[in-house]
Amino acid sequence: MDNAGVVANHASRRRLVVLLAIAFAAIALLAWRWITAPNVEPLLAKARRDWTANAFAADQNLERAIDAADGSLPLGHLLRCRLRLELQRPADAIAYIDAFGEAMAEDPVGLLDLAAAARSMTQPDVAARLATLVPAGTPHRAEALRLAVSAELDLGMLEPALRHAEEWSNTEPSNPEAKLATARVQRRQSRLIPAIHTCREAVRIATALPGPDQNASGDSTIANSALRELVELLVTARDAEGARQAFDQLADRTSDRDELTLMEAYILRLEGSPDEALAKVERACQSRPQSIEARFLRSVILIDAKRFADASNELKQVVRREPFHKEAHYKLALALQRLGQIDAASEHFNTSTRLTKLAEEQLALQGQVTNTPDPAKYRRLAEISAALGRDREAAFWRSQADAK
Repeated sequence: MDNAGVVANHASRRRLVVLLAIAFAAIALLAWRWITAPNVEPLLAKARRDWTANAFAADQNLERAIDAADGSLPLGHLLRCRLRLELQRPADAIAYIDAFGEAMAEDPVGLLDLAAAARSMTQPDVAARLATLVPAGTPHRAEALRLAVSAELDLGMLEPALRHAEEWSNTEPSNPEAKLATARVQRRQSRLIPAIHTCREAVRIATALPGPDQNASGDSTIANSALRELVELLVTARDAEGARQAFDQLADRTSDRDELTLMEAYILRLEGSPDEALAKVERACQSRPQSIEARFLRSVILIDAKRFADASNELKQVVRREPFHKEAHYKLALALQRLGQIDAASEHFNTSTRLTKLAEEQLALQGQVTNTPDPAKYRRLAEISAALGRDREAAFWRSQADAK
C-alpha cells in the first residue's frame, strides 16, 4: 500500500473512533438523564395532592412533570390550565392556551372535558377557546363545535358562532340540533329569512328521527325545540298562516297545552282575533305573573284595542324591570303619545331609537373584528354591550382589548 493509502486508512479509523466516542457519550448522557430525571407519575400525583391546599406547589410539580416528559405531556398542560380556571384567573388560562394549545390538542378528550368544565364555571370565553382547539376530523369535533357555539352565543360572538354552527351542521348533516343552533345564530343576527329556512330544515330532520330522540309520549325534545323556534320566527315575520301550521304541529306533540298559551296568543293577534288573544295572554299572566314577555304582549294587545292608559301602565312596569327592552320603550312611547303625554313619549322614543342604533352598531362591529382584530373596536364593543345591559359581553370585549 502506498503512503497516501496508509494515511487515508488511518484518517478513516480516527473518524470511526471519534464517531463511536460521540455515540457512547450520547448514550451515557441519555442514561444519566433517565436515571436522574424525576418520574412523571409521582410528580402528577403530588400535584393532585397539593391541588387545593397549595396551588402554587401543584403548578410547580405539573411544570416539572412536563419538563420530565420533554414537554410532551398533554395531561400536564390540561391540568395547569384547569388550575388557572379554578383559581378564577381566566386571562391566565387564555394566555396558557395560546402558549400550549397545540400540546393540549394532543388529548382531544381531555381538551373537550376541560372546555365543558370551563363552561360550567361560567367562563364561556375560555370554553370557546378550548373547544375550537379540538382537531377537525376527530370524533370529538362535533361535540366541541356544539359547546363552542353555545359559549360564543353567550358572549355575543355571532360571527364565530355562525361559522362554527355551520361547520357543525356540515360535520353532522343529519343532526337537527346543529341546524337549530345555526338558525338561532341567524336570528340573533336579524337574518330572519335564512333563520326560518334553516329552522324548517331542523324540524324536518328532527321529526323524521326514530325512537332514540323520542320520549314515551312520542314527543321529540329537539323537534319540539325546533318547532317552538320556528313559531317564534314566523310570528316575528308576521306569517300568521305559517305560524299557525307550525304551532298546530307542536301542539299535537305536546301533552301540556297550557305552556303554549302565550305562544298561541301571539298567533291569535296576528290572525286578527284580539279578544281571544287577550284571553289567552291573561291566562298566561295569571300562571306566570313574573313573565316580562306575557306583560309586554298584553300591553301590545291593549294598544291594538286602543286601551292606551291600561297599556301605558303595563309598559311602565315592563321598562322598570327591563330598562333595555327597546320594543317596550317604543310601544310605551306610542301609548303615551295617544294619551297626549308628548314629552314622556319623546323620551321613550329616544330611548328606543338609541338602543336600536346601538344594537345595529354592535352587529356591524362584530362582523368587522372577526377577521381583523382591532383594540379600539373591541373597546367600543365593550361600551355598547354595557350600554345594552350585557355585562358579560362587555367584560369579554374589554378582555379582548386588553390582550392586544
